[in-house]
Amino acid sequence: MTKLKFIGLNKDFQKLAAEVLEKKEFRKPYTKGMTTEKGFWLVKDQGIYLMNAHKRRANQKNFVIYAHGYRPETNDNWWEDCRDAVGGDDFAEWIPVNTKMLNRISKEKYSMVIDINEESFRVMV
Repeated sequence: MTKLKFIGLNKDFQKLAAEVLEKKEFRKPYTKGMTTEKGFWLVKDQGIYLMNAHKRRANQKNFVIYAHGYRPETNDNWWEDCRDAVGGDDFAEWIPVNTKMLNRISKEKYSMVIDINEESFRVMV
C-alpha cells in the first residue's frame, strides 16, 4: 500500500479546500455530467497530485497540489517513484471529501493522506 501525503501547510491546498467548500458543481473524471458531491481529482501523469474538479471561470488557473515526494521539479526520480507508488499508467480518480475534511484543511491546516493500492483507497484528514 502507498501513502500519498498532501501537506496542510501548503497555502494552495488550503485555497483549493476553501474553493471546494463554496462550489456547487463538480465533474468526476471520464464523465461529462456534473454532480453536487464535493471532491478532488487524484491525478497521475507528470507526478502525482490533487486538482480541482469544480467548474472554473475561463481565466482561473487550475490548482495542482503535489503529493509529498512526487513533484517533478523537486524529485529527479519522479517517474520511477510514481510508477512504483501507483503503477505505470496515467489516471484520474475521484476523491470524495466532506465539509468537515475541507474545513480542517482550509482553516486548521490539516494534512490529507490517501492510502492507495490496486483495489481501493482510503482518505484521511
